Amino acid sequence: MSENTTVAKPEETEISIAAILALGFNHIKGVLIALCLGIVLLGGWKFLSTKNVPTTTTVQTVVTYGIIADSDSVFLIDGKTTPASTLIVNTYISYWKSLDIKSAINSQLSNDKLREKITLTTDQGANPFIRLTITSNSQEECDKLTSAVKNLIVSSKSTVESFSYAHDLNEVSSVNKSTVSEPAVTSKSELIKWAAIGAVLGAFLYCLYLLMRFVSKPPVTSSEEIEERTSLVYLGSFYRNRSWNKKTADSILNERVFKSLEAATAFTTENIKSVVSAGQKIQLVSSFYKDEKAPQVASALDIIKNAGCSAVFTGNALVSADFIAELSKNDAVIILEERWNSLWTNIYSVLQVIARKDKKIAGFILA
Repeated sequence: MSENTTVAKPEETEISIAAILALGFNHIKGVLIALCLGIVLLGGWKFLSTKNVPTTTTVQTVVTYGIIADSDSVFLIDGKTTPASTLIVNTYISYWKSLDIKSAINSQLSNDKLREKITLTTDQGANPFIRLTITSNSQEECDKLTSAVKNLIVSSKSTVESFSYAHDLNEVSSVNKSTVSEPAVTSKSELIKWAAIGAVLGAFLYCLYLLMRFVSKPPVTSSEEIEERTSLVYLGSFYRNRSWNKKTADSILNERVFKSLEAATAFTTENIKSVVSAGQKIQLVSSFYKDEKAPQVASALDIIKNAGCSAVFTGNALVSADFIAELSKNDAVIILEERWNSLWTNIYSVLQVIARKDKKIAGFILA
Protein backbone atom coordinates (compact mmCIF):
# COMPACT_ATOMS: atom_id res chain seq x y z
CA MET A 1 0.00 0.00 0.00
CA SER A 2 1.23 3.51 -0.73
CA GLU A 3 2.99 5.20 2.13
CA ASN A 4 0.63 8.19 2.28
CA THR A 5 -2.56 6.14 2.35
CA THR A 6 -4.53 6.12 5.61
CA VAL A 7 -7.48 3.94 6.46
CA ALA A 8 -10.04 5.59 8.71
CA LYS A 9 -12.80 3.88 10.63
CA PRO A 10 -16.37 4.18 9.33
CA GLU A 11 -17.55 5.89 12.51
CA GLU A 12 -15.04 8.68 11.89
CA THR A 13 -16.86 9.72 8.72
CA GLU A 14 -17.99 13.35 8.90
CA ILE A 15 -20.99 14.73 7.03
CA SER A 16 -20.77 18.31 5.81
CA ILE A 17 -23.58 20.77 5.21
CA ALA A 18 -22.38 21.14 1.61
CA ALA A 19 -22.77 17.39 1.09
CA ILE A 20 -26.34 17.51 2.44
CA LEU A 21 -27.21 20.42 0.12
CA ALA A 22 -25.66 18.59 -2.83
CA LEU A 23 -27.67 15.50 -1.87
CA GLY A 24 -30.88 17.51 -2.18
CA PHE A 25 -30.00 18.84 -5.63
CA ASN A 26 -28.79 15.41 -6.72
CA HIS A 27 -32.25 13.97 -5.91
CA ILE A 28 -34.30 16.97 -7.00
CA LYS A 29 -36.53 14.81 -9.22
CA GLY A 30 -37.42 12.62 -6.27
CA VAL A 31 -38.19 15.71 -4.19
CA LEU A 32 -40.49 17.04 -6.94
CA ILE A 33 -42.23 13.68 -7.27
CA ALA A 34 -42.78 13.54 -3.49
CA LEU A 35 -44.07 17.12 -3.62
CA CYS A 36 -46.57 16.22 -6.36
CA LEU A 37 -47.67 13.10 -4.50
CA GLY A 38 -48.27 15.19 -1.39
CA ILE A 39 -50.44 17.61 -3.41
CA VAL A 40 -52.46 14.78 -4.96
CA LEU A 41 -52.89 12.74 -1.77
CA LEU A 42 -53.69 15.48 0.74
CA GLY A 43 -55.50 17.80 -1.66
CA GLY A 44 -57.44 14.87 -3.12
CA TRP A 45 -58.28 13.57 0.35
CA LYS A 46 -59.68 16.95 1.37
CA PHE A 47 -61.74 17.18 -1.82
CA LEU A 48 -63.15 13.64 -1.53
CA SER A 49 -63.73 13.84 2.23
CA THR A 50 -66.23 16.68 1.74
CA LYS A 51 -67.63 15.41 -1.54
CA ASN A 52 -68.58 12.02 -0.11
CA VAL A 53 -70.28 13.35 3.02
CA PRO A 54 -73.96 12.35 2.72
CA THR A 55 -76.78 14.81 3.15
CA THR A 56 -78.43 14.75 6.57
CA THR A 57 -82.14 15.13 7.31
CA THR A 58 -83.37 16.58 10.59
CA VAL A 59 -87.03 16.03 11.52
CA GLN A 60 -88.52 18.16 14.27
CA THR A 61 -91.94 18.22 15.93
CA VAL A 62 -92.96 21.06 18.24
CA VAL A 63 -95.96 20.44 20.54
CA THR A 64 -97.36 23.32 22.60
CA TYR A 65 -99.68 22.89 25.61
CA GLY A 66 -101.59 25.77 27.15
CA ILE A 67 -102.07 25.78 30.94
CA ILE A 68 -105.17 27.25 32.59
CA ALA A 69 -105.29 27.21 36.36
CA ASP A 70 -108.68 26.43 37.95
CA SER A 71 -108.12 29.35 40.31
CA ASP A 72 -106.60 32.79 40.14
CA SER A 73 -104.97 32.17 43.52
CA VAL A 74 -101.71 33.90 44.29
CA PHE A 75 -99.05 32.30 46.47
CA LEU A 76 -96.26 33.90 48.47
CA ILE A 77 -93.01 32.05 47.68
CA ASP A 78 -89.67 33.36 48.95
CA GLY A 79 -91.27 36.71 49.70
CA LYS A 80 -92.66 37.03 46.15
CA THR A 81 -96.24 36.73 44.99
CA THR A 82 -96.54 33.88 42.50
CA PRO A 83 -99.70 33.13 40.42
CA ALA A 84 -101.02 29.57 40.46
CA SER A 85 -100.26 29.21 36.73
CA THR A 86 -96.58 30.04 37.31
CA LEU A 87 -96.40 27.53 40.15
CA ILE A 88 -97.88 24.88 37.83
CA VAL A 89 -95.38 25.62 35.03
CA ASN A 90 -92.44 25.47 37.46
CA THR A 91 -93.71 22.16 38.80
CA TYR A 92 -93.80 20.70 35.29
CA ILE A 93 -90.15 21.76 34.82
CA SER A 94 -89.05 20.22 38.14
CA TYR A 95 -90.97 17.04 37.45
CA TRP A 96 -89.47 16.75 33.95
CA LYS A 97 -85.92 17.14 35.31
CA SER A 98 -86.38 14.39 37.86
CA LEU A 99 -88.23 12.05 35.53
CA ASP A 100 -86.80 8.76 34.26
CA ILE A 101 -87.83 9.42 30.66
CA LYS A 102 -86.50 6.12 29.37
CA SER A 103 -88.75 4.05 31.62
CA ALA A 104 -91.69 6.43 31.33
CA ILE A 105 -91.91 6.20 27.54
CA ASN A 106 -90.46 2.66 27.27
CA SER A 107 -87.55 3.72 25.04
CA GLN A 108 -84.44 1.80 24.07
CA LEU A 109 -82.42 5.01 24.23
CA SER A 110 -80.65 6.19 27.38
CA ASN A 111 -81.94 9.17 29.36
CA ASP A 112 -79.01 11.28 28.17
CA LYS A 113 -79.79 10.51 24.54
CA LEU A 114 -83.49 11.17 25.10
CA ARG A 115 -82.85 14.53 26.73
CA GLU A 116 -80.79 15.46 23.65
CA LYS A 117 -83.72 14.58 21.42
CA ILE A 118 -86.51 15.94 23.67
CA THR A 119 -86.43 19.42 25.21
CA LEU A 120 -89.05 21.14 27.34
CA THR A 121 -89.43 24.91 27.53
CA THR A 122 -92.05 27.04 29.25
CA ASP A 123 -93.52 30.50 29.24
CA GLN A 124 -94.78 32.01 32.47
CA GLY A 125 -96.44 35.09 30.98
CA ALA A 126 -100.10 36.01 30.85
CA ASN A 127 -100.85 32.86 28.87
CA PRO A 128 -98.45 30.25 30.29
CA PHE A 129 -97.62 27.22 28.18
CA ILE A 130 -95.32 24.22 27.92
CA ARG A 131 -93.50 23.57 24.66
CA LEU A 132 -92.01 20.18 23.81
CA THR A 133 -89.51 19.95 20.94
CA ILE A 134 -88.71 16.46 19.59
CA THR A 135 -85.75 16.24 17.18
CA SER A 136 -84.64 13.17 15.24
CA ASN A 137 -82.90 12.05 12.05
CA SER A 138 -85.90 10.07 10.82
CA GLN A 139 -89.61 10.79 10.59
CA GLU A 140 -90.48 7.38 12.03
CA GLU A 141 -88.47 7.86 15.20
CA CYS A 142 -89.73 11.41 15.59
CA ASP A 143 -93.37 10.25 15.34
CA LYS A 144 -92.83 7.47 17.90
CA LEU A 145 -91.15 9.81 20.38
CA THR A 146 -93.79 12.50 19.87
CA SER A 147 -96.63 10.05 20.59
CA ALA A 148 -94.86 8.66 23.66
CA VAL A 149 -94.02 12.11 25.06
CA LYS A 150 -97.58 13.39 24.53
CA ASN A 151 -98.92 10.46 26.54
CA LEU A 152 -96.29 11.08 29.21
CA ILE A 153 -97.22 14.76 29.60
CA VAL A 154 -100.92 13.98 29.82
CA SER A 155 -100.35 11.17 32.33
CA SER A 156 -98.09 13.39 34.47
CA LYS A 157 -100.86 16.00 34.93
CA SER A 158 -102.24 14.36 38.07
CA THR A 159 -98.76 14.15 39.62
CA VAL A 160 -98.06 17.80 38.89
CA GLU A 161 -101.45 18.80 40.37
CA SER A 162 -100.60 16.99 43.62
CA PHE A 163 -97.52 19.23 43.97
CA SER A 164 -99.04 22.45 42.66
CA TYR A 165 -102.64 23.23 41.73
CA ALA A 166 -105.54 21.90 39.67
CA HIS A 167 -105.41 23.03 36.03
CA ASP A 168 -106.40 22.30 32.46
CA LEU A 169 -103.75 21.09 30.02
CA ASN A 170 -104.73 21.71 26.40
CA GLU A 171 -102.73 20.93 23.28
CA VAL A 172 -102.60 24.22 21.44
CA SER A 173 -100.53 23.23 18.42
CA SER A 174 -98.36 20.49 16.95
CA VAL A 175 -96.00 21.49 14.15
CA ASN A 176 -93.82 19.08 12.18
CA LYS A 177 -90.96 20.19 9.95
CA SER A 178 -87.91 18.61 8.31
CA THR A 179 -84.62 20.17 7.26
CA VAL A 180 -82.16 18.72 4.74
CA SER A 181 -78.54 19.74 5.38
CA GLU A 182 -76.23 19.64 2.39
CA PRO A 183 -72.55 18.91 3.06
CA ALA A 184 -70.27 21.91 3.09
CA VAL A 185 -68.50 22.42 -0.25
CA THR A 186 -64.76 22.87 0.06
CA SER A 187 -63.75 26.24 -1.32
CA LYS A 188 -60.97 26.66 -3.86
CA SER A 189 -58.80 28.47 -1.33
CA GLU A 190 -59.29 25.62 1.16
CA LEU A 191 -58.23 23.05 -1.43
CA ILE A 192 -55.17 25.13 -2.32
CA LYS A 193 -54.25 25.36 1.35
CA TRP A 194 -54.44 21.59 1.87
CA ALA A 195 -52.61 20.93 -1.40
CA ALA A 196 -49.82 23.27 -0.24
CA ILE A 197 -49.62 21.46 3.09
CA GLY A 198 -49.42 18.16 1.20
CA ALA A 199 -46.64 19.48 -1.02
CA VAL A 200 -44.55 20.67 1.92
CA LEU A 201 -45.21 17.48 3.87
CA GLY A 202 -44.38 15.21 0.91
CA ALA A 203 -41.13 17.02 0.14
CA PHE A 204 -40.17 17.13 3.83
CA LEU A 205 -40.74 13.40 4.37
CA TYR A 206 -38.74 12.49 1.27
CA CYS A 207 -35.88 14.79 2.30
CA LEU A 208 -35.99 13.28 5.79
CA TYR A 209 -35.74 9.80 4.26
CA LEU A 210 -32.77 10.88 2.11
CA LEU A 211 -31.05 12.44 5.11
CA MET A 212 -31.56 9.38 7.32
CA ARG A 213 -30.21 7.08 4.60
CA PHE A 214 -27.32 9.47 3.96
CA VAL A 215 -26.39 9.60 7.65
CA SER A 216 -26.75 5.87 8.27
CA LYS A 217 -24.90 4.82 5.09
CA PRO A 218 -22.87 7.79 3.85
CA PRO A 219 -21.80 7.54 0.19
CA VAL A 220 -18.84 9.04 -1.62
CA THR A 221 -19.81 12.56 -2.67
CA SER A 222 -16.69 13.94 -4.36
CA SER A 223 -13.11 13.22 -5.40
CA GLU A 224 -11.87 15.79 -2.90
CA GLU A 225 -13.63 13.87 -0.12
CA ILE A 226 -11.76 10.67 -1.02
CA GLU A 227 -8.45 12.54 -1.07
CA GLU A 228 -9.08 14.06 2.35
CA ARG A 229 -10.21 10.84 4.01
CA THR A 230 -7.79 8.35 2.49
CA SER A 231 -4.88 10.41 1.09
CA LEU A 232 -5.23 8.42 -2.13
CA VAL A 233 -4.05 10.03 -5.37
CA TYR A 234 -6.79 11.34 -7.63
CA LEU A 235 -6.24 9.91 -11.11
CA GLY A 236 -9.33 11.18 -12.88
CA SER A 237 -13.08 11.09 -13.41
CA PHE A 238 -15.36 10.04 -16.22
CA TYR A 239 -17.08 12.58 -18.42
CA ARG A 240 -20.74 12.95 -17.54
CA ASN A 241 -23.54 14.64 -19.47
CA ARG A 242 -25.05 16.48 -16.50
CA SER A 243 -28.47 18.06 -15.90
CA TRP A 244 -28.79 21.44 -14.19
CA ASN A 245 -29.34 19.92 -10.74
CA LYS A 246 -26.26 17.67 -11.11
CA LYS A 247 -24.23 20.72 -12.14
CA THR A 248 -25.47 22.57 -9.06
CA ALA A 249 -24.53 19.63 -6.81
CA ASP A 250 -21.05 19.48 -8.38
CA SER A 251 -20.64 23.23 -7.94
CA ILE A 252 -21.54 23.06 -4.24
CA LEU A 253 -18.93 20.33 -3.69
CA ASN A 254 -16.31 21.96 -5.98
CA GLU A 255 -16.14 18.70 -7.91
CA ARG A 256 -13.68 18.36 -10.79
CA VAL A 257 -15.52 18.13 -14.12
CA PHE A 258 -14.42 17.72 -17.73
CA LYS A 259 -15.84 19.37 -20.82
CA SER A 260 -15.50 16.30 -23.03
CA LEU A 261 -14.87 12.56 -22.99
CA GLU A 262 -11.53 13.04 -24.70
CA ALA A 263 -10.36 15.53 -22.06
CA ALA A 264 -11.35 13.20 -19.21
CA THR A 265 -9.66 10.19 -20.84
CA ALA A 266 -6.44 12.10 -21.61
CA PHE A 267 -6.26 13.53 -18.08
CA THR A 268 -6.71 10.12 -16.44
CA THR A 269 -4.27 8.39 -18.77
CA GLU A 270 -1.51 10.91 -18.08
CA ASN A 271 -2.04 10.68 -14.33
CA ILE A 272 -1.78 6.89 -14.41
CA LYS A 273 1.47 7.15 -16.40
CA SER A 274 2.85 9.50 -13.74
CA VAL A 275 2.33 7.05 -10.87
CA VAL A 276 2.72 3.64 -12.54
CA SER A 277 5.56 2.44 -14.74
CA ALA A 278 4.76 1.10 -18.18
CA GLY A 279 4.33 -2.66 -18.34
CA GLN A 280 3.20 -3.07 -14.73
CA LYS A 281 0.26 -5.29 -13.86
CA ILE A 282 -2.65 -3.28 -12.45
CA GLN A 283 -5.62 -4.72 -10.55
CA LEU A 284 -8.75 -2.61 -10.82
CA VAL A 285 -10.66 -2.84 -7.56
CA SER A 286 -14.16 -1.60 -6.67
CA SER A 287 -16.55 -1.93 -3.75
CA PHE A 288 -19.48 -1.03 -5.99
CA TYR A 289 -19.08 -2.45 -9.50
CA LYS A 290 -19.48 -6.20 -9.98
CA ASP A 291 -19.12 -6.90 -13.69
CA GLU A 292 -16.25 -5.96 -16.03
CA LYS A 293 -18.90 -5.44 -18.71
CA ALA A 294 -20.19 -2.38 -16.88
CA PRO A 295 -19.40 0.68 -19.05
CA GLN A 296 -17.44 2.38 -16.26
CA VAL A 297 -15.31 -0.71 -15.61
CA ALA A 298 -14.68 -1.30 -19.31
CA SER A 299 -13.66 2.36 -19.77
CA ALA A 300 -11.29 2.24 -16.77
CA LEU A 301 -9.62 -0.95 -18.08
CA ASP A 302 -9.14 0.65 -21.51
CA ILE A 303 -7.59 3.76 -19.96
CA ILE A 304 -5.14 1.67 -17.90
CA LYS A 305 -4.14 -0.29 -21.01
CA ASN A 306 -3.70 2.97 -22.95
CA ALA A 307 -1.30 4.05 -20.20
CA GLY A 308 0.93 1.10 -21.14
CA CYS A 309 -0.10 -1.31 -18.36
CA SER A 310 -1.94 -4.60 -18.27
CA ALA A 311 -5.18 -4.55 -16.30
CA VAL A 312 -7.48 -7.07 -14.66
CA PHE A 313 -10.80 -6.65 -12.86
CA THR A 314 -11.80 -9.35 -10.38
CA GLY A 315 -15.33 -8.23 -9.65
CA ASN A 316 -16.73 -6.61 -6.55
CA ALA A 317 -14.00 -6.73 -3.92
CA LEU A 318 -16.52 -7.42 -1.14
CA VAL A 319 -17.80 -10.66 -2.65
CA SER A 320 -15.20 -11.77 -5.23
CA ALA A 321 -13.24 -14.90 -4.36
CA ASP A 322 -10.46 -13.84 -6.76
CA PHE A 323 -9.89 -10.39 -5.26
CA ILE A 324 -7.41 -11.37 -2.53
CA ALA A 325 -5.70 -14.05 -4.66
CA GLU A 326 -5.06 -11.56 -7.48
CA LEU A 327 -3.49 -8.98 -5.14
CA SER A 328 -0.30 -10.98 -4.88
CA LYS A 329 -0.08 -11.39 -8.68
CA ASN A 330 -0.25 -7.69 -9.54
CA ASP A 331 2.10 -4.77 -9.01
CA ALA A 332 -0.41 -2.11 -7.96
CA VAL A 333 -4.08 -1.41 -7.37
CA ILE A 334 -6.33 1.32 -8.77
CA ILE A 335 -9.60 1.96 -6.96
CA LEU A 336 -12.73 2.59 -9.03
CA GLU A 337 -15.80 3.99 -7.24
CA GLU A 338 -18.99 5.82 -8.14
CA ARG A 339 -20.23 9.05 -6.64
CA TRP A 340 -23.39 8.85 -4.51
CA ASN A 341 -23.49 5.05 -4.82
CA SER A 342 -20.24 3.71 -3.37
CA LEU A 343 -20.60 3.55 0.42
CA TRP A 344 -17.80 4.56 2.76
CA THR A 345 -18.24 1.51 4.97
CA ASN A 346 -17.59 -0.74 1.95
CA ILE A 347 -14.64 1.33 0.75
CA TYR A 348 -13.03 1.17 4.20
CA SER A 349 -13.42 -2.61 4.23
CA VAL A 350 -11.67 -2.95 0.86
CA LEU A 351 -8.86 -0.56 1.84
CA GLN A 352 -8.23 -2.49 5.05
CA VAL A 353 -7.84 -5.75 3.12
CA ILE A 354 -5.39 -4.11 0.71
CA ALA A 355 -3.48 -2.61 3.66
CA ARG A 356 -3.09 -6.03 5.31
CA LYS A 357 -1.66 -7.39 2.04
CA ASP A 358 0.69 -4.39 1.87
CA LYS A 359 -0.18 -3.76 -1.75
CA LYS A 360 0.53 -0.38 -3.36
CA ILE A 361 -2.52 1.71 -4.31
CA ALA A 362 -1.67 3.87 -7.31
CA GLY A 363 -4.77 6.04 -6.85
CA PHE A 364 -8.46 6.16 -7.57
CA ILE A 365 -10.78 6.87 -10.47
CA LEU A 366 -14.23 8.31 -9.72
CA ALA A 367 -17.19 7.58 -11.97
